Amino acid sequence: MLDPKRLRAELELVAEQLARRGYQLDIEKMKSLEEQRKALQIEQQELQNERNTKSKSIGKAKAAGEDVQPLLDEVAGLGDKLKAVSEKSDAIQTELHALMMSMPNTPHDSVPDGKDEEPAAFHAHFQLGLAPCDHLRRRQHVSSRPHSSS
Repeated sequence: MLDPKRLRAELELVAEQLARRGYQLDIEKMKSLEEQRKALQIEQQELQNERNTKSKSIGKAKAAGEDVQPLLDEVAGLGDKLKAVSEKSDAIQTELHALMMSMPNTPHDSVPDGKDEEPAAFHAHFQLGLAPCDHLRRRQHVSSRPHSSS
């Protein structure tokens, strides 16, 4: 699987490299999913921060002898919102992961273009002046010792 940080930082470059392998990366879909993931992550962090702040307020209100029920209700509502955002985030993460798992590795710059090694091997044989199957032909075994006539 490709490094998610690299995909975020160099999406266009990765798409070009994958195209050399015959894989067409849907850049717009990738960008959209990444934007949704980031927005949900920020929203989730904000809700967690707000819940933590309210929880501290509950402790202070109890110590002061105040009514804490309204604060408890707010925290419960935040928990529900947090759960919904977390579920959306998990769905986006799953979709991103599936998309990244379907991508082949990017080829090194020295590797010739193609979906697999076959075009490179085929090209190499003709550069050497060999037919594509010469390396597969069996050599005839001929004994180097003379036959004894005794």
